[in-house]
Amino acid sequence: MTILSDDTKLRLLLEISQQIRSQVEKALSLDTTLELVLQTVGHLVPYDSAHIRVTARGHDLSRAVTLAPKQENSPAATSGSDGPQIAGEPGARLASTLEAPIRYSNHVIGSLIVSSVTPGKYTHTDAEILNFFAREVSFTIEKALLHEELLANKRLDSELEIARQVQLSLLPTKPPRLEGFDFASFSIPAQRVGGDYFDFVEFPQDNLGLVIADVVGKGMSAALIMASFRAFLRAQIRNDYAIATIFRKINNLLKEGLDDNRFVTAVYGVLDAANRVLTYCNAGHNPPLLLHGDGGVDRLTRGGVVMGVFPGTDYKESRRQLKSGDILVLYTDGLAEASDRNEQEYGTARLIETVQRNRQAPAQAICDAIVADLSSHRGDMPLQDDLTLVVVKAL
Repeated sequence: MTILSDDTKLRLLLEISQQIRSQVEKALSLDTTLELVLQTVGHLVPYDSAHIRVTARGHDLSRAVTLAPKQENSPAATSGSDGPQIAGEPGARLASTLEAPIRYSNHVIGSLIVSSVTPGKYTHTDAEILNFFAREVSFTIEKALLHEELLANKRLDSELEIARQVQLSLLPTKPPRLEGFDFASFSIPAQRVGGDYFDFVEFPQDNLGLVIADVVGKGMSAALIMASFRAFLRAQIRNDYAIATIFRKINNLLKEGLDDNRFVTAVYGVLDAANRVLTYCNAGHNPPLLLHGDGGVDRLTRGGVVMGVFPGTDYKESRRQLKSGDILVLYTDGLAEASDRNEQEYGTARLIETVQRNRQAPAQAICDAIVADLSSHRGDMPLQDDLTLVVVKAL
């Protein structure tokens, strides 16, 4: 490698710094940027081995280059017992090293190291040039890091949008039609995807399955668990009609695949339209509210514990007779626990009051009134949990 004078190095440094910065406009990848830095520094401070490390914005990666000896078919550097050694040159070890921190906005984001097999190779001027070069390329590296972060966010955003569309495809797009009953629903995740789930399952002879469920937590992991729950439920419904049996089998399946800190709460019921009877099971979920025309309120609590925690759990079914004007409200804790600026939760008492005020309206109007009242309660406070609501009215 040609040895340049200090004046030439300084002029070359300024030229190269400008060239490297110009490369930023080409949106170079981080890998390409680091390779360019390693190639370029050799024009200013000759080396036999160079290494750059970046530790910023969640990255901790290294790139290294070792110049091959001046002979054909010589491999790269290896590490000997006494330190790094240049392969192909017996006894040739790295004897001189310079290191410069890479700083951006007063933060160290990495380091640049050059080494030589020649003892006393580097001068004070070389050290100054390397430090100056490291400062100059810090802008380029930071720009590449930002570019990588932007690309990663775009990929994540695209994947989340796909996941959101997939999750939406698993939920009902319109209320079911069942003689003598009126239905409405509302569901919104706290993030792009969530762990809430509701469904209407059609059966022969004017029977309809009602499902509402909630995975502890939110986001992508909760959405994946909920997709599994839906698949388990749909599969078990084909094999069993008894709700308690269905929940017992789903509980065991979830226990096999969930971490200890994950579980699912759910309510599944079958509505017999001809006899106006709801058969249900509640697995640790917020009790659905059955509001009667005389002002009475039943909380549907019978069932068992949450699913996915205790294997071999048995569940119990219960039945409720529905009369004309009765209103069934199923919801997740994202509704009841939604808080205002004073950390006051919406609560079931206010939910009942809202339904009672609007009980003469159709199911969709009741659902809309609940959502509007909840929005008034929250104000500008964001949702802290996924929120799902199902309203069933006996006509």
